[in-house]
Amino acid sequence: MRKRILLFDDDYEGMKPLAEALEEQGYEVVLSAAQEIPRRLGQERFDLLIVDIMIHPHSPGADDRSVVRNVHYPGINWQETGKEFLIKLRRGEYEGFNGVGTLRTAPVVMLSATADPDEYYEAQAVFEKPFDIEEVIEKVRALTRG
Repeated sequence: MRKRILLFDDDYEGMKPLAEALEEQGYEVVLSAAQEIPRRLGQERFDLLIVDIMIHPHSPGADDRSVVRNVHYPGINWQETGKEFLIKLRRGEYEGFNGVGTLRTAPVVMLSATADPDEYYEAQAVFEKPFDIEEVIEKVRALTRG
């Protein structure tokens, strides 16, 4: 069974190369920061999450004419959405019932244009954009073994 990765990022076009490279490595990748992602986490198991720190509430759709409504938390600046997403994940707010859904302990790789390498973010790795795709893939492989 293929390992599943959620690539939680609002730059759908810019993250396609990473998603495609991961798929070439045999992973099933869902690239989305859409509003339904928290619900999906409770219903689907992801083996690893790659999370961008800054998630704008709206992004251009795949056809550049539509708009995707992304995850947004009231009272949280969009530049902190990924951090809040990770906090909620670690609290178990997205776990489903009876073992269904994504576990709070799922490994996380953080991405950000403003990543502070000294800040931990409760993630197993932090990569600053622009990043080397091969380095990210190497870390993903290490975190999804076994």
